[in-house]
Amino acid sequence: ERQRIEREQTAAAQLQREEKARLQKEAEAKRAEKERLASEVARRERASAARSKQTKEKADAEQAERESRASKQARLECRRIARERAAAARRQKKEDARLLEQKRAEEERLAKEAAELERVERQRI
Repeated sequence: ERQRIEREQTAAAQLQREEKARLQKEAEAKRAEKERLASEVARRERASAARSKQTKEKADAEQAERESRASKQARLECRRIARERAAAARRQKKEDARLLEQKRAEEERLAKEAAELERVERQRI
């Protein structure tokens, strides 16, 4: 009877040890799965942040490129306007010189004409 009780107790203790080991194994498996999932979530978040950063950097680079092109266009437009103004100023200067020469020639002609009239008048007298 005592041997039977000892065997039952030994068997019960063995079952308890096996159950405890099984529960520990399950707990370890759950903990490992939890760590794996947390690691996966962190990895995805880092990848998402990296994509976000890349997208922002790309958008910033594109914006800088657009601004650079716009600035270049503005500089070219300013140069074109300056060339046009300089050409207009040169044309105006030539026109002013031509008109001045025309006026001088006209004054010279009138002076000669007045001198001729005066000479003719003196001869008449």
